[in-house]
Amino acid sequence: MTPERWSLIQEKLEVAVALDPGQRAAFLQELGTTDPNLREELESLLAQDSNSGNLLKTSAMLPLAPPSPERDPMIGRRLGPYQVVDLLGVGGMGEVYRAFRADDVYKQQVAIKLVRTGRDSSLVFGRFKNERQILATLDHPNIARLLDGGATQEGVPYLVMELIEGQPIGEYCDSNKLNVSQRLNLFANVCGAVQYAHSRLIVHRDLKPGNILVTAQGQPKLLDFGIAKILDPGVLGEAPAATMTLVRVLTPAYASPEQVKGETITTSSDVYSLGVILYELLTGHHPYRLGGRDMDAISQAVVEFEPEKPSSVIRRVEPSAAPNQPGINPSVVSATREGAPEKLRRRLRGDLDNIVLMALRKEPERRYASAEQFSEDIRRHMENLPVVARKDTAGYRTSKFIVRHKVGVAAGTGVLLTLMAGLGITLREARIARQQTEIARQQRAQSEQRFNDLRQVANSLMFEFHDSIKDLAGATPAKALLIQRSREYLDRLARDARDDASLQQELATAYIKLGDIQGSPRQADLGDAAGARISYGNALGILEPMLPAQPNDHALHLLAASAYTRLASIAPAQQATDLLGKALRIEQDLAARNPGYAKLRQELGNTYEELSLHFGNPYALTYILGARQGLDYANKALQIREQLYRESPNNPGALFDLFEAYHYVADNLWVTGQLDQALANEMKIRSMMVDFIDRNPTNAEAKRLLVTGDGRIAKVLEESGQLSEALVRLEGPSRGIMSLGAADPKNIMVKRQMGTGCNQMGELLLKLGKVDRAIEYHRKAVQLSESVLSADPTNFDSRYRLAASYQALGNALAAKGSTHEAAEDSSKAVEIRRVLVSGDPTDARGRYAFAKNLLHLGNIQARASPGAGLQSYREGIATLEPMVKTDPDNWIMERTLADLYSSSGAVELRMAPSPSASERENPHHPQRSCSLFSQELNLWRDMRQRNVLIAADLPRLRKGEGRLHDCSVTGFPAEPQQ
Repeated sequence: MTPERWSLIQEKLEVAVALDPGQRAAFLQELGTTDPNLREELESLLAQDSNSGNLLKTSAMLPLAPPSPERDPMIGRRLGPYQVVDLLGVGGMGEVYRAFRADDVYKQQVAIKLVRTGRDSSLVFGRFKNERQILATLDHPNIARLLDGGATQEGVPYLVMELIEGQPIGEYCDSNKLNVSQRLNLFANVCGAVQYAHSRLIVHRDLKPGNILVTAQGQPKLLDFGIAKILDPGVLGEAPAATMTLVRVLTPAYASPEQVKGETITTSSDVYSLGVILYELLTGHHPYRLGGRDMDAISQAVVEFEPEKPSSVIRRVEPSAAPNQPGINPSVVSATREGAPEKLRRRLRGDLDNIVLMALRKEPERRYASAEQFSEDIRRHMENLPVVARKDTAGYRTSKFIVRHKVGVAAGTGVLLTLMAGLGITLREARIARQQTEIARQQRAQSEQRFNDLRQVANSLMFEFHDSIKDLAGATPAKALLIQRSREYLDRLARDARDDASLQQELATAYIKLGDIQGSPRQADLGDAAGARISYGNALGILEPMLPAQPNDHALHLLAASAYTRLASIAPAQQATDLLGKALRIEQDLAARNPGYAKLRQELGNTYEELSLHFGNPYALTYILGARQGLDYANKALQIREQLYRESPNNPGALFDLFEAYHYVADNLWVTGQLDQALANEMKIRSMMVDFIDRNPTNAEAKRLLVTGDGRIAKVLEESGQLSEALVRLEGPSRGIMSLGAADPKNIMVKRQMGTGCNQMGELLLKLGKVDRAIEYHRKAVQLSESVLSADPTNFDSRYRLAASYQALGNALAAKGSTHEAAEDSSKAVEIRRVLVSGDPTDARGRYAFAKNLLHLGNIQARASPGAGLQSYREGIATLEPMVKTDPDNWIMERTLADLYSSSGAVELRMAPSPSASERENPHHPQRSCSLFSQELNLWRDMRQRNVLIAADLPRLRKGEGRLHDCSVTGFPAEPQQ
């Protein structure tokens, strides 16, 4: 924007503010005939608050002035570490300046936005400080980062953003003449960025082409994400006071009906705005005839009128309001898209019509459920697959039409009577059609034969061929391709046979199999948990509507239960609990009526095992507490697996399930401190698997399971203090899993297992004093964990594993004396898990891991800074204490809490000046240490009483008793050895 242009805007804005609403509308109308862009800019500024005159006249910002360096006092100013260089633009929210980092820490150009907030800038700044940390976590390649923020000396809030050089998305598409497919691909990236922010509970609220810039490299960047929440008075928790002039951020032409009406804003509001943007990208027109762009007219159109289909609207001619400027017509629109109007119309007709209109539905609940679902439907359209967006029912659309157009409907009734006269003609044509019945019957028979042939091909690929290669090393990509292709076949069939229940059931089965390969933690997968969630959700979307109508179709209900269990395995804790509850109710009901149904018992075993993970194992994906309950579920699963194996001893699948069932029981025995029994379970099943591998040397799944089992055996040996035996047991599996990874590099399940094995080997070597080798293994684990996470950056289990790798590396580096580097890696682990815990407070597995990380970080920090170490210990104690009280049987958590008490007490003792100092003179009085040592000793004694105290922990019990004796005699215990 040039200084002259801004001077003109200021001049006209001052005139508009001084006019009453009626005069202002006429003034803007007259401006629009000569300079539509000027009118649009003025209306954007005026539309930011219902009391626009008060907003602009009482602004706490600097006076509006032309942006020349001579007249703009912001040019050259320092805002924090940034030097303002020039003005980039002006909008309803404020001015945006280019600046650079001027404190010599590092070089960086940024965009600084001065927020126009009126007299209540301090309130907005206070909200910004609360929200800034959340917004700063938005780390996505298609979202411009919020870097910093503050306030000027005058109290005006400002935001420091990543500087993006690019064009608004519509301009970019037109100037580069992108066709429809290229525009859809670009738009899908935008949807991905919006979904990323939505998954972190951040809504944009003002999506529009001007907030989506595309760089010269073709990368879209979303601007101002989450800033609207800071500025919107509707999210303050109460109505703003009469003197408030806070900006209510929205652009009416892109706002959803609920935004225009001032109702609750959700992620669905952003989906609507995305729909408007896509409509414009595809057609060159706005969804509504905005006429003179009067604000009231725009709001009325958004709330009351239905948009025209994209394939029809391209015929619309919109003359330019300004002389010597081209209007919008079919030739202009198609020239930058598909070349010819008719070609563009055919491209948009059908799926794209339905997709866009679904996003633009007035009712939020009838739009796409998420930006991800919106993007997925676009992908499905581009791959010639069925889409979720289908035409509304005739009854629904008719009822809405009648409500809006009562007079028109009355007139239309006469037309209906005329149409009735055509009934006779229709009857005559029916007689002709009957004469062709025999021909049609033959054609139908041929069509049905082709239909059944294609269906047979799909089932052969999905079941016979897939199952014949599923256990081969390196087959993961081939399995994914097979299931993808078979699903595509079934998708095509489903479009022609929506009422065929058996075909719908086959399609749901294909989605489940595809989800298993994409991201199931139970088998070889591609690490795409997000894709797996979509596939499992698609299966349930097919199955759930069918269940009430077919209560006696046991296979159908069992398939739904299987989908619930699989989705639970990759879902957050609370959602997983609900899904498993649904699966268990279905399976228990079926079991009561079909006790001998083998497939049902197999799925019931899966559900019990998943429940044992969720309730009993703190190392599981989601752990809700209750070690004893977890052990009960694991034993129920084992009983089922043993019976199924006895019935089918030559079935490899039955053996594999039995092998895993023994491990689930052993894991829960280990958690409850029953190490001897856990080891016995592991050894009992191992010999059966070794015998199977001898007879089936090419079975990669059997080899992977054996490696898993040996790793667990080594872990139990390590926990019981048998370190040399554990190392011997672990070295073989370590080599074995590396060879499996080399044979199947795209198998994310194997990669996860490789990372876990490297960490386990490193921890064991560290205990044996082999520090350098331990560091090598942990660095490899970090590399593997980062590789797995890159396949699916939103996968919270992969983030947990990366945190575990960082912490293990930090511990090894600390043992070598590299304290600074160790603290950095340990802090990375803590921060990853802090974010995950804040995102899902119900995930107790995450809270336990977070407390464990804080213990390790405190141990590293305490070497150089006892105060920093003590702070980490205290946070760990506050996190873990309530968990131990809730689940007193969990030996693993008790040991960690005892370590936290011991370490915290030791630091308190080191910081106490002398035995004679009083608590008032120094907060780190020895009595605080005594209290912590007493709590530690109570835990060791409780573990001994329950007979879960291992031999390696007996010296710690005795040391605790000695410290407590010193406390009772002298009040000043001997400092424990670290």
